[in-house]
Amino acid sequence: MKNILLIISFMTFVTIMTSCNNDATVHPPLTEVRVLMAEVTADSIISPAGFTSQITKSLGSGPLNFIDRDSVVVALSYRGTPGNTSTYSLEIWDSTSAISHREIYLLRSVDVTTGLRTETFKAKSDRANGYYFYRMTASGPTDQSFYIYDLRLYKE
Repeated sequence: MKNILLIISFMTFVTIMTSCNNDATVHPPLTEVRVLMAEVTADSIISPAGFTSQITKSLGSGPLNFIDRDSVVVALSYRGTPGNTSTYSLEIWDSTSAISHREIYLLRSVDVTTGLRTETFKAKSDRANGYYFYRMTASGPTDQSFYIYDLRLYKE
């Protein structure tokens, strides 16, 4: 009887010790499920002829946590006036780079038309907490406008 108790105790001890993980590194599970991190329902910029207008705004109300995901997904609809002479009508970036900001999405002004377009773009995530921003720019010899609708930032 004493031997059986000793064997059971030993097996319990071995089971407990083998199930313990001494690795302090956190390995978050990766998933393909999109999680909405920030959203802009609508925004616009208008520039009078011969002038440049630019606005920069934050996406979200603080740092966004992408530690547990490999991808950043940008989904939006946009339209504007053709003839915008700025290089980009829309830029989206984050603050995760140690040197400067990291561009996530660039919409060239030549791609903007008066018709509503919808895009979804996927970029690699730095798997870090970071602040996310967007900038809209309009300029040209004639009045210029640029509109975004349903801008959404997801982690995936």
